[in-house]
Amino acid sequence: MDNTLYAFQIPKSEVVKKDISTIAHYINQLEKIEAHSQCVEIIFDGYDDTTDEVFEIQDIREWVTMLLKKSPEILYYTSLSLGTTTRLLACAYDVETVSQKRMNGYEASEYFEVHGELPQQPTLITIPEDERLRLYNAIKSYGIKRKDLIGAGVIVAALKEVFG
Repeated sequence: MDNTLYAFQIPKSEVVKKDISTIAHYINQLEKIEAHSQCVEIIFDGYDDTTDEVFEIQDIREWVTMLLKKSPEILYYTSLSLGTTTRLLACAYDVETVSQKRMNGYEASEYFEVHGELPQQPTLITIPEDERLRLYNAIKSYGIKRKDLIGAGVIVAALKEVFG
């Protein structure tokens, strides 16, 4: 298996314009090179000035929602192990931070100086059943198209384990 990871940087200007054509182009390129499943990390560029999580940024939430409606096959490619798939789902569906206290920028900076990393904020993502089934079926169908039902099955099984 090829262990190549493709990092797709999405500029803020495309997010704000709700332009998913770059991702559509990337999906087409991944098909041409016969890239394996779970090989993509998505990075949103231009949001370094905020301490908000990506799933808290409305423009990103709207962009990802559109992406998953028009090109749900991206979930075949996004990395489960790096959390890319979960981040996209958190952006598109109901998410609740399950934490006693949210740190502000100053508190986060102090915590980082002491511990060398930031604490993980546990989140609860709720995906309606009809949407889960739509996404699972899209991933399976794409796996069939790619002649990789096993790879698609691994992704769907992992998502079902988390989301039902």
